[in-house]
Amino acid sequence: MRGLFIKGERSVEIKDVDRPALDGHNDILVEVHAVAQNPPDSFSLLGSPGKPGNRLGSDYAGVVVESKSDCVKIGDRVCGMVSGNHSPHQGSFAEYLATSADLTIKIPSAMSFQCASTLGMSLFTAIQALFLKSPLALDPNHTKAVLIWGASTAIGMYAVQLAHISGIKIVATTSERNKDLISSLGAHIVFDYKDADVVEKVRESTNDNVTFAIDCVGSPETLKSTVACASDAQSATVHTVLPPAKDFKAKASSNVVFSLVHSGFAEDLSWANYLFPRPVTMEEMMQERKEAVAFFGYDRGTIPGLLRDEILKTTPIVATSKGLENILPWLLKMEKGEIRAGKVVHLLKE
Repeated sequence: MRGLFIKGERSVEIKDVDRPALDGHNDILVEVHAVAQNPPDSFSLLGSPGKPGNRLGSDYAGVVVESKSDCVKIGDRVCGMVSGNHSPHQGSFAEYLATSADLTIKIPSAMSFQCASTLGMSLFTAIQALFLKSPLALDPNHTKAVLIWGASTAIGMYAVQLAHISGIKIVATTSERNKDLISSLGAHIVFDYKDADVVEKVRESTNDNVTFAIDCVGSPETLKSTVACASDAQSATVHTVLPPAKDFKAKASSNVVFSLVHSGFAEDLSWANYLFPRPVTMEEMMQERKEAVAFFGYDRGTIPGLLRDEILKTTPIVATSKGLENILPWLLKMEKGEIRAGKVVHLLKE
């Protein structure tokens, strides 16, 4: 099969490699029809965890061509993410991939492969932040208001919808042009993140009641603003999608949490040890994986049901291309910040 591999800084190569073999961990082989790109696919071209020889890609949608699973059959359409970019053996930017059936999503019959391919890393990350790492984040007995900073990112759009389904008051920030989009997904109050008074407006609109926030951008500036919006009078959790700077100091009432979505796969995470104060243990990852299966589980989890009932919407697709050979230019556009408010999808099979 063909796959897309890192060749060097900002360069890639297509190589012919063997199809993945199914083992005790991965029990289905998927022929990939469409893939969506994420920021880690882009910045892996600049260094750690990416290095020459690693296969790129995380998000995918395709058809099962081999199965050792009790619930997934050959011919079934599935989507999700794999832990790509850090290994020669794993990555979705390829003609085939092996994965675990219980962390896939059955694609609804009316949904295209293109749309399904966006149900990967961004959705997994939103679920990890809102449920797996902070079980009380969407508990109305504990949380009065949730702040989603960067709500028009792919992570943010899924986080807004999941919080809305849970019935929690949602305050969100985005650009002025995306306010209507974020409101349509369920945010109750939306502010322009460029507004000089945005922090004060968030705090005033919630009566200092933001006890959970997620920074969906992860820059030093956005994390600082997100923490500033969190409650002073109550303990608050602020989840960030990128590691805070080592010298970052949160206020006393806020606990800043960073996690890596890959831990939910319960696979070797030693390649990411440099991101954490201490390594994530296999016991911790196995527990997280068990909880994640309740959301995915092919057709048995929460997410497949929300998709079937058309309650959860996929993120907008802002551009498409065809073939592995046309992925690199779009990864470079993403590095420059030119991809906003949606996903770029690449079709690998008509």
